[in-house]
Amino acid sequence: MTVSTLVTLPAQPAPRAAVEFSLSEQFEAPRVTVVRPRVENMRVERGAVRPYSRPGWGTVTWSVRPAAPFTPNVPIVLRVDYAGGGERTGFIFYVGRDAAFAAGLNTAWYPEIEEGPLRPDGRVRGLRGRGMLSVTVPRGWRVHAPGERAVERRRGTVRYRFTTRTPVFFSFGAGPYTATTVKGRVPITVYVLRRHGQTRAVAEASARIVELFSNAFGKYPFDSFALAEVPSEAANAAGFAGASVDGMMFLSTEFLDKRVNVAYYGHEIGHQWFGNMLRVDGAAGSWMLSEALAQYASLYAVGELEGSAAAEGYRREGYPGYFDEGAAGYFRLAAAGLDHRLRDLPGDLPESRTLSNTKGQLAWEMLARTLGRSRFHAALRQLIREHRFGRVRWDDALASIARTAGRDLQPFYAQWFDSTEVPPGQTILQWTPELHAMADALAEVTRAESLLNRGQAKDAAELLGKIAREAPTPDPFAVAFRAHDDLAQLAFDDGDLAPARSEIDAALRAPNPPPRELPSAHLLRGRIALAQGDRAAATESLRAAIAADDRLGNRIGAGIQARALLDR
Repeated sequence: MTVSTLVTLPAQPAPRAAVEFSLSEQFEAPRVTVVRPRVENMRVERGAVRPYSRPGWGTVTWSVRPAAPFTPNVPIVLRVDYAGGGERTGFIFYVGRDAAFAAGLNTAWYPEIEEGPLRPDGRVRGLRGRGMLSVTVPRGWRVHAPGERAVERRRGTVRYRFTTRTPVFFSFGAGPYTATTVKGRVPITVYVLRRHGQTRAVAEASARIVELFSNAFGKYPFDSFALAEVPSEAANAAGFAGASVDGMMFLSTEFLDKRVNVAYYGHEIGHQWFGNMLRVDGAAGSWMLSEALAQYASLYAVGELEGSAAAEGYRREGYPGYFDEGAAGYFRLAAAGLDHRLRDLPGDLPESRTLSNTKGQLAWEMLARTLGRSRFHAALRQLIREHRFGRVRWDDALASIARTAGRDLQPFYAQWFDSTEVPPGQTILQWTPELHAMADALAEVTRAESLLNRGQAKDAAELLGKIAREAPTPDPFAVAFRAHDDLAQLAFDDGDLAPARSEIDAALRAPNPPPRELPSAHLLRGRIALAQGDRAAATESLRAAIAADDRLGNRIGAGIQARALLDR
């Protein structure tokens, strides 16, 4: 990937000793030219890599220092040329032969001017910008990015230009796409890499969700919305199954190959308002005002589009094929000693996402019921109006909601956000005897999975082995199944096929396997058998995965993956 960019910084009254910008560590040293104003004896200094969660995902800050400070009251224009990327991934960044995608909100693939002090963890805290994005791709490829599009065809290549007057983090998706568009107040286009039976259904569902959220949370800020397919393997390697960026989202192939998943699309489209249009200033509330509110929007979409029974199931046990936990997932964490108060969920805590997507989602749902949904949505609309495309501090956001609602909400906030105790007197998150029994029975499994999420695979494997050996009899909550299933996946990931086969066979023999987890277990056994060259066993298992997924209405997606493996 080669990049050439012009960066214009507004004039400032004070002279600047230097200009700093950030780039992903995957890119080579940039060549920088100061176009304006004229400077003498400029030097470009490379800062240290600020590592992120995976090798190669870090960020480097570059400083442009002239011999004398930049002239005040004159815009600074830099030209920056560089190359890199290859087929390595960053966070929501990939340039390959099958497709390419880049999210400026997550990886500094273009020179990003940081907003405030640099984050030591390598994450970009950049500023939005206006301007033109130009992407040149081979003939047969298409590109989508937010903004007005112009296309210039050349010999062997096509150049796409996108001009945006709305402040954005520059992002794009590219590949050998075909497009399906649903017209409406906000046109919806789905770009796919190959034919899928669900493409139009996805476009139509997305159109309904955008319309629903526009009415609930305020006007959608762009002229259109697009969904760009990215290969599942590339998406997984780049750290996501779905990713929402300004004016579009990247969706993994696996979600186009199964029944339309309203919870998944609702969550990612919800980020257009919560996490994209409205962002958090500071660590407090960073999960609650982004992931948890997007998850609330997801629940709202399920209730409005699929009915109250589907929403109730989502609240209690999660949504099949998307986030399969709900209140039960929260109680599992609480029983395992992994709870944390919601107001300051740590950015590096593996359980923060689950806590925000379960108890956090339900806290916002409870506030909507307490105030009345229309009043709660009015408060969210006002909050977004006050901080549109900007940042808000957690306490200021809570104060805004209370002010618009016309109520003292401090008792609610204290119970739901400032404590790990389950608030009394509510009906949405209740410890029933069955939930207590389930959460207690699975507490050790939950701790082992937490170790896996922390990268402590060896410790997790030891604990899972102990759990499998000491599984209770009877085993109504499938302790043995879950332990053996996790051990099989660990062994398969390490290339240890014989132990993987033994563990998955033990999982499938275990009592009471959860129906939602059976399709994936059969699929894993099929993959193991294929890797061993045992075509007969693979065929048997893959057909079992298809049948198990069919029984669930093809909501998990394992059946589609199994069919693809059978067709090879």
